[in-house]
Amino acid sequence: MLSPDQRDAVRFLWLNEESETNYKILRMTRVIFGASCSPFLPAAKLNYNTLKFKEQFPRVYELLNKCMYIDNLVRRADCETEAMEMYRYMRNVMQKASFNMRKWKANSESLHRKWEEGENSNIISSANSGVKVLGYIWENKGDVMKLPLPEINLNPDQVITKRLMLGIIGILYDTIGFIDLFTVTSKILMYDC
Repeated sequence: MLSPDQRDAVRFLWLNEESETNYKILRMTRVIFGASCSPFLPAAKLNYNTLKFKEQFPRVYELLNKCMYIDNLVRRADCETEAMEMYRYMRNVMQKASFNMRKWKANSESLHRKWEEGENSNIISSANSGVKVLGYIWENKGDVMKLPLPEINLNPDQVITKRLMLGIIGILYDTIGFIDLFTVTSKILMYDC
């Protein structure tokens, strides 16, 4: 809910279909998603709520602070027992904070079956290959990360310019740095030219 003193910031016009001059000024009463501040709001709420559980669930607090990126929690576990424990704690804390953790993925078929049993049947935990994680494609069956590279079509007669090279380098989105060797080397070459 938006506090009443903040509702003027989200006013909008509601036009009457019958007359262009007949309109109402309305205000939102709830936080809207799709506004420019939208990515900040869930992150701020999540940070606020994780502080409340810092002492009760220190592992979950650590996970949310170190392994959360926008709306992806990326973490490995050494065994299925540890993964299930992490899953239970995360679900519990996130439900208390009014967040629904879903789309659980693993490279273990038995873990997927456990997640889909009973009360957790509404969780999307498909073991299908090709899951998007942080801009990469994670093939969870083989536990392989792939970087989707855009197709670059160059005309054989085209002159290679700095602008063209910088454009090609700029379209590569690599959050973790798998292809830093290529991008950094390319930038150094561009600098030397």
